[in-house]
Amino acid sequence: MSASIYDVAKKSGVSIATVSRVLNNPASVREIKRNRVLEVMQELNYAPSPAAQSLALSTTGLIGLSMPAAPYSMFDSAYLLEFYHGVDIIISRSGYDVVVINENLAQSTKTDLRCYDYIRKKKLDGIIFPSVIPEEHELETLLSSDFPLVYTGKALSVSGHHVYASLQEYVKNVGLHFYAHGHRRIGFLGCSNYQNAISALCNTYPHAAFEAVFHSHYPEREEIEAAVRTLFFERGVTACFIEAINIAPAILSALQKAGLSVPGDISIATVEHVPGAAAALFLPLDAVYVPALEMGASCANTLLCLLEGRAPEKREITFHPQIIPRGSTAQLRAAP
Repeated sequence: MSASIYDVAKKSGVSIATVSRVLNNPASVREIKRNRVLEVMQELNYAPSPAAQSLALSTTGLIGLSMPAAPYSMFDSAYLLEFYHGVDIIISRSGYDVVVINENLAQSTKTDLRCYDYIRKKKLDGIIFPSVIPEEHELETLLSSDFPLVYTGKALSVSGHHVYASLQEYVKNVGLHFYAHGHRRIGFLGCSNYQNAISALCNTYPHAAFEAVFHSHYPEREEIEAAVRTLFFERGVTACFIEAINIAPAILSALQKAGLSVPGDISIATVEHVPGAAAALFLPLDAVYVPALEMGASCANTLLCLLEGRAPEKREITFHPQIIPRGSTAQLRAAP
């Protein structure tokens, strides 16, 4: 079987677009890289066909990284930064370049995200979505096409490739963690939809109360204080899961201002995307570690398989985050 342009790109450690430039405009490629590609072509006895050259000319050498979960900036999110780090570790070795498309959801609608404009104008060879909006019909249309993409979150379609951190599973496990410590009024504070997990807890433990309060992605101080009043004073929860670690310090401060201590009066757990992040807070917190870096690397590896014409091993790569105890959950006397 004769070597393909994919084989040349892979063995040379460059993108198909770079091989294309060596074939069609060699002066545009640095000498060291150009010589490496030519050596591999000779080694593999590669003879470019008109179809291969046409394919190469249609590539850009660019991979998009859409950031639809960041209302203001990707730099506001530890998850997105760590995810991008994982993507970069893999893509930087491939010969492709990454284009970060920071979508401002405060100014965009679900149908005018900039990433779709990049795709329609053929400015990208593939794209990664670190987070998706379930109502995104245009994304579901893309999944049914041949455009190479990988997304995170639960499956949106029977086709496509995605990486999933088992949100419903780990939220349920946090509830079980609190329940095992004797808590019977348990709160969940966040911006994700984990109603399935809460329903499962309610069905399993009908004599316990599992309360959810939802907030915007980046709540202001007034919204945080209102959530504290609702959960800890009006609903009387004794343990609370805080989905976003970036607001945990504000929650702890609001509790302290209200005369409540952790874990003496209130037990708290959160999510960390960087190992040890919740341990570095002024009060170390129990945390679910969601491995954003590994998720980003998995997305990047899967996308490279698609771009190189190889079938990824799995359509879904699932992570099962575990709870790391750090002493912020008190043991209560279990209610009957």
